[in-house]
Amino acid sequence: MQEIQALQTVHDILEHMLKPLSNVQCQQEYEMVCADGNVQICFPKLFCWLADHMENAILHGIASNRCPTCITPTEKLGEHVETGYLICRHADYRTIYMESDMSSLNVHRVKNIRNALWSVPNLNPPDLIRADILHNMLLRVLDHMMDWIQGFLEQHDRMNAFDHVWSRLPPYSGFTVPAKAYRMVTQWSGKEMRNFAKVILRAFTAALRQKANQPHPTRGQVQEFNKAIWCVRSMTDFYLMTQYDSHTDKTISYMQEYLRGFHNTKDMFLRFQAGKGAKKAAAEAHKNLLREQSQASISNLTMSEKAKMRQENNLER
Repeated sequence: MQEIQALQTVHDILEHMLKPLSNVQCQQEYEMVCADGNVQICFPKLFCWLADHMENAILHGIASNRCPTCITPTEKLGEHVETGYLICRHADYRTIYMESDMSSLNVHRVKNIRNALWSVPNLNPPDLIRADILHNMLLRVLDHMMDWIQGFLEQHDRMNAFDHVWSRLPPYSGFTVPAKAYRMVTQWSGKEMRNFAKVILRAFTAALRQKANQPHPTRGQVQEFNKAIWCVRSMTDFYLMTQYDSHTDKTISYMQEYLRGFHNTKDMFLRFQAGKGAKKAAAEAHKNLLREQSQASISNLTMSEKAKMRQENNLER
């Protein structure tokens, strides 16, 4: 109940902010002073809203386990489909809300609130969705891929080879050489994630192809390596193409092909996907480790010994 009340408060504030878009003058014409100083006749319209998934769930008044754009079944979220699903019909949701039909709202996984977007004339809420590259790609998809890659490398005893390659990445235009070892970074910023996306494919490939001090891979491992490399390549190519200022039908077809390639090969990494329970257990174990070390006497340790202890803690986590 408190959750619904808090969400309704958010939408009441949004409705107040968006109220000018409902004025008759905005619907007809509106004189506005543009950046060049000229007065133009404009028709103000809410065109898009950049947000990550959880923010979109709040904005659209839906459950967090459903798509804000279409009626994709929960079990199909994250899967690649060629045909797509029907677009969300907020006009129907509004009618159901006005009729106080709670059971139907629950079926559609729509919150029992008066959505602020319903008050804006000629607006279809799914049309507002725009890709947020920072939060959706860098801090979500590529962040998960980092965990997948590390798990894959550790399973095949290639983590040390990867660290060796990572620590020797050369500088070049548009790329900043990492200041820390890969496993020493505890929190990745947006800038560091952009760096990661530029070099992860060659570092990952080099770690798998490196032969010095490494056992010769079996035929089965070679197949797994090739499939994993193709998966990483597909996702990084997709991300890099999202940086284009404009697109053509050809570039969009490339992106669709990269996305299809990622979904066709991602099964190589899904075994390393940590659930909420595993992440919670890891965080709790790390917290207990720090607590035990704080109780021990570390005041006599040198700076290098303390740095080594922090590195070991990160690796254990």
